[in-house]
Amino acid sequence: MAKRFVATVCLGVLVALVASGCGGGSGSGGDGSTPAGGAALPRVVHAEAPSAHYVDVTFAAAAGTTAERPENYRITAPDGARLSVHEAHLSADRTVATLVTDTQHAVEYTLAVVSAAAGAAAVATPQEVAFMGSNIAEGRLKSASAVDNTHVGSWSSARPWTP
Repeated sequence: MAKRFVATVCLGVLVALVASGCGGGSGSGGDGSTPAGGAALPRVVHAEAPSAHYVDVTFAAAAGTTAERPENYRITAPDGARLSVHEAHLSADRTVATLVTDTQHAVEYTLAVVSAAAGAAAVATPQEVAFMGSNIAEGRLKSASAVDNTHVGSWSSARPWTP
């Protein structure tokens, strides 16, 4: 009897994992894309460089894990030189990817966003958007202090105390 119960529970868990896609994404991005690893990315609506090593890319809908792959972003300067993208991090709502780049200059860059099909060499038609590079240096953390049990205040070279 106990073995049958355990087998039934295991089967139920397996079915639930398969039905949910093993937690690998939320399905459709709402604009015709399917944000999962290897799937096309949602439409890019904006790109902005807040400082010399970061570019924020805003998508029209939540993106899947493909948006966290640096190789899906190509940044080109006006003279054709490529700006390397080393990392890509998604925001909590998955609509903004923050790219970590080589040092930028204050010129207009072209960002091409592509997403390769999983395991395929072909890439989708790239989405392109222009943005102004930044030469603003990032601040350096000088100190941090606990404000209470859930908040930390910081002092950096770029801005005063921030709770």
